[in-house]
Amino acid sequence: MKKLIGVLLLGLSSQYANAGTIYTTYTGSQNGVTIRDSATLVQSFFFDPGFAVDNITAGAGNSMYLTSGNSIYQYSTAGALLNSLTFPDASIGYQGITMAASESNIYTAYTGSQNGVSIRDSATLAQSFFFDPGFAVDNITAGAGNSMYLTSSNSIYQYSTAGALLNSLTFPDTSIGYQGITMAASGSNIYTTYTGSQNGVSIRDSGTLAQSFFFDPGFSVDNLVAGNNNDMFLTSNDTIYHYTNAGVQLNSFTFPQINYQGIAYKKVSEPASLAILGLGLVGFAFSRKTRRT
Repeated sequence: MKKLIGVLLLGLSSQYANAGTIYTTYTGSQNGVTIRDSATLVQSFFFDPGFAVDNITAGAGNSMYLTSGNSIYQYSTAGALLNSLTFPDASIGYQGITMAASESNIYTAYTGSQNGVSIRDSATLAQSFFFDPGFAVDNITAGAGNSMYLTSSNSIYQYSTAGALLNSLTFPDTSIGYQGITMAASGSNIYTTYTGSQNGVSIRDSGTLAQSFFFDPGFSVDNLVAGNNNDMFLTSNDTIYHYTNAGVQLNSFTFPQINYQGIAYKKVSEPASLAILGLGLVGFAFSRKTRRT
């Protein structure tokens, strides 16, 4: 009995250590946000905020941030609006959005009559700083400490939150366009998607931007987000894919007449994982005891 429980503990702790949820936005015949289990891609909840969402990032606790046109929204995972901000210039379009590692701020990229990056309080959405890198930003992800990574056409940039350029890389083929970008859970790598003369995913050192691996999934990737266990989730048209960072497909899900756009990952907190594990063991012990009577 003790040996069996030990095996269960090892297996369950491994499973729940990597447990998580993905939030994905979709447009097309329907507009909305879908919340899905990261392992199975099974939907647990969805809601329609009443507008087409451009991008998404997971927030602290049970929350998320959405961008749409010149507005930023904070929603709960139950679909309740918590906060919003609309920039008065309707020509401004918020593109990428990401949560800082500290969870105290969000970083958003915007284009239109102005191009730049805005740093805002994650609770109030009040802006504390902004800077113009001198180019239109396609997407953004938070880095370790006070840093961020931006994509723009065939270039990747690393900036500090004070607007200082730390590093950059330009691919020599100008037909290449870097789209999605995300920081690996370990913080040692960034994952970027690219389209153009080639389609694929590039894995690069977060410090040097040197490429360590790349793979072509066989389709054009719209966006991606890192998982918690050397894995990533990709969106492409009406499909969500789960891949390892070695380019092995783990899972996929296709919904007809839908275009999945932004995608975000939220790790299940350790207390929640332990609670699930504990309940499972209690149930197992109870069932063993019941069978003996």
